[in-house]
Amino acid sequence: MPNKQPLAYHEIEKKAQIIREDIDGIQREMGSRRPRDRRRRGSGLPQPRRTAEPRRIPPHDLAAERAVLGGILIDHAALDRVNLAPEDFFHREHTLIFRAMQHIAALGTTIDRLTLYDAFKREPGHPPAEYLAALEEATPSAANLVKPAKLVRGHADRRRLIALLEDGLQRAYTGEAVAPLRERVLQGVANLADQRPDGFKSTSWAELQHTSPAQEDWVVDGLLRRGGLSFLYAAPKVGKSLTARTLGRAVALGERWLGRAVQQGGVVYLALEEMPVDVQEHFQQMALPATAPVELVFEREPEETFRKLAQLIDTLHPSLVIVDTLIQLVPIGDINDYARTARALQPLLALTRRSNAHVLCLHHARKRGGSYGAEGLGSQALSGTVDVILSLKREEHARILSSTQRRGRPLEASVLRLNEETGLIELAGTKKARDTALKEAEILGFLAEQEEPVGVATMQAALRSQRKPLLDTLRALVEQGKIGCAGSGKRGAPYRYFAVPEGSATPAVSAAGREPQQSSDSKGLGLEKKAVPLFPTDTGEPQEQKR
Repeated sequence: MPNKQPLAYHEIEKKAQIIREDIDGIQREMGSRRPRDRRRRGSGLPQPRRTAEPRRIPPHDLAAERAVLGGILIDHAALDRVNLAPEDFFHREHTLIFRAMQHIAALGTTIDRLTLYDAFKREPGHPPAEYLAALEEATPSAANLVKPAKLVRGHADRRRLIALLEDGLQRAYTGEAVAPLRERVLQGVANLADQRPDGFKSTSWAELQHTSPAQEDWVVDGLLRRGGLSFLYAAPKVGKSLTARTLGRAVALGERWLGRAVQQGGVVYLALEEMPVDVQEHFQQMALPATAPVELVFEREPEETFRKLAQLIDTLHPSLVIVDTLIQLVPIGDINDYARTARALQPLLALTRRSNAHVLCLHHARKRGGSYGAEGLGSQALSGTVDVILSLKREEHARILSSTQRRGRPLEASVLRLNEETGLIELAGTKKARDTALKEAEILGFLAEQEEPVGVATMQAALRSQRKPLLDTLRALVEQGKIGCAGSGKRGAPYRYFAVPEGSATPAVSAAGREPQQSSDSKGLGLEKKAVPLFPTDTGEPQEQKR
């Protein structure tokens, strides 16, 4: 006798559903029959009737649930359109499948049968691979999933309402006071009624304008606030890890950072790229006390790092979390894909808002750089998601740090100076002031080499400078008495400039010119181009490049 082929999972489910419907029909039929009245012995009272209530199945639509899941398997981008939660699905296997889909999407991986089945390996009682194949084959298209998604969401809302009313019924039977019970039920129904079909809960303007705004709580005054997400962009080996660790130390000890007040609090530092010995040496150099509230994480498990980080934050409640680097925590996949990048960052953003900690993620900048705030490697979804963008650049043999942010006081492009002994950084003036000083030194050096007063056009060609910045710098130098000016500025007698000896007053010079004078003003400024180190230190000596 030939062996029978085993039934597929979906066929077994279909037969089980038919059996359940038959049982429900029998129970309904039995419940509708009227039992005989029986009188109690020794009394004339009739015995209370015991009518068998039919077992009711909560409202659901398995076909709609299968259509939604099959459509996502065909087009994984449909996951963003259905606007559902795992709890909206009635069937347990469907809940597991949808939750796994969300997890896979958060990792930036394509949703298909292979990735789903791999995610199911840790879930007991997961549906077999044949069922996943049947879901995809039974769905003709993913073009219109709005209707089945609305059906699934509608049945889920009905089940929540039934659960709410059943809970009120049970509380009424147990004798709970009427007033609080009525308030509980009405409030629960109102909460369900406030939810729009798309899942949003709105707030009226009349309600909002009478709500006191929450006071902003800054970790670094005017720069990084609690519950905020920020990125630190920098090219490799520019010093972003070093800069972030100095910030972590300042928060742990409550010390000022870059001239700004800091709120003391716990710090979690994820060193997902550097070697532990390098991190240890820098913290020791900065004299971080053993009692400082700093937790270091060096483990890196691509599928578990984010979950473990969330657990650690919920346990420690830190003020600042530093992630070095973003791509090691959130494996986005194609980082140039806007939709995928934005979707992958949502769990991180939600964790930041929920934990009320500030999360600073380090990320690499583009090879060709970019304007301040837009130089991050990858899609613009990165810059669009965060609250603050810190940009660290190497410009003209110096490190320049600036911020672009929604609220607070942005950090103007400023020069950083590294203390060789302590390993700490501090501000060394703004980039604008530094550029002006360099330009002044360049002009003073050029004029000191000229035998005759020089016009603007000659200097513009020799220094390769734009006309307006050059005129502004010349005017400032004349006002300071560092250079002299000859000529009336009229036709035939244009302005011409010459160097002034240090410590002498500006002489009256005619259009005929003057004897050349040597000037040491450029040396006195201490801003010669060759003397500016890659990362300026307090000692003025160049430092070896550090990350």
